Amino acid sequence: MDLLQRQGLDLVDQARFMALISLSQADAAIVTWDCKFDLDVLRPETAIRTTVLPQDRFARFHDPDWQTLIPTPPFPAYTSGHSTFSGASARMLAHLLDRDMVSFTGYAPDLVNWPMQLKGVRRSFTSLSQAAEEAGASREYGGIHWEADNTEGLRIGRLIADTVFDTALPHLG
Repeated sequence: MDLLQRQGLDLVDQARFMALISLSQADAAIVTWDCKFDLDVLRPETAIRTTVLPQDRFARFHDPDWQTLIPTPPFPAYTSGHSTFSGASARMLAHLLDRDMVSFTGYAPDLVNWPMQLKGVRRSFTSLSQAAEEAGASREYGGIHWEADNTEGLRIGRLIADTVFDTALPHLG
């Protein structure tokens, strides 16, 4: 929101920009949760903690006491919602601002899931896509997603934003 407010847009363009971002987010939610419940991919915690057969590719990582850094959500892994939403938002903002290279600094407002680790932490980015990639990777580092959940979520989110930008709410001015 801060990035858009600095653009000096009139009310109509502000409304259009927010609508396009909202449409891409809504479509990202639909696609993400359709994938999650259609494909039903297990979370890393389940794979690591569950008793496995010797030929299972996760057998060497088996640990019934392993815990994630952040709480594991109660729904399937693929595709990562954070990655899909972040990919869609970053790409839509890049379309609207006509550039991806936007420097900004942010902080983690989520002090529920990460209360001690992120308190007072600020992150600086040189591009919108860099921020999206880090947001998605955070779910891998937190132990709740596989790499494919992240990379595919980012890819799908970007495709969603491209489609919404090209087809929804054409600029009338």
